[in-house]
Amino acid sequence: MLTIQCLGTGRGATNFKTGAPSTAYVIKHSGKPVLLIDCGAGVGRSASTLLEGSLPADIYLSHNHADHTGDLPLYIATWPSDAEKIRLFGHNEVLKIVRNHRLHELESLGLAADKAVHWNPATNGQTIEVAGLTLQLFKSAHNYLCYGFVMYNNTRPILGWTADSRFEREIYETVATAPVAIVHGRDAPSGDHASFEEIDEFCKQRQDTEFYVSHYESSNFSFAAANVSLLDTGREIVLDNSF
Repeated sequence: MLTIQCLGTGRGATNFKTGAPSTAYVIKHSGKPVLLIDCGAGVGRSASTLLEGSLPADIYLSHNHADHTGDLPLYIATWPSDAEKIRLFGHNEVLKIVRNHRLHELESLGLAADKAVHWNPATNGQTIEVAGLTLQLFKSAHNYLCYGFVMYNNTRPILGWTADSRFEREIYETVATAPVAIVHGRDAPSGDHASFEEIDEFCKQRQDTEFYVSHYESSNFSFAAANVSLLDTGREIVLDNSF
């Protein structure tokens, strides 16, 4: 069985103010964590608790904002020296930004970023093979270079993820090709995130996909569409029973 578990939904300021974890998800194969998706501030503690210390070596990075990569330097610096190296996956240009900016501090620890991890940029900037799955990347509509994906088991789509993105119909149509989609939204209007109203209206038109909204803060918003709900830390969703 293949599942995805939410390790955090907070934005950067959330962890700073309340200690709640920022954005990250983990793909599990038969209960074993095989792929971390982003590694935001506070996620390390959340992962250690929810995954009982069983952390994956493979990490996909959507973009370099702190609420998506803030814990990455510590994740790498505390990785057991006798374990297999961490492997970072992502769009070519995103990984360059992460290496030059987010991981620059590793130099002071004697862990040069180019030696501390294996870098796995997307083929032609678009396709990633990891953990027996294929990730087809697309550029999100965000103010910072950011890539979401559609995840495939062989040729069958099983998960769509917008990463941080404002609402654009083409992007939402893309993630809706999968039976499960995770989208990022906010209660209040934002130029970088879809509004709950926009998400709700779209979901009414795509009843064949289950939508889960990473929402950053608590909200009393009530979706009219029956196939959409807010995503909370710890929630686990089945993606594929045949895997």
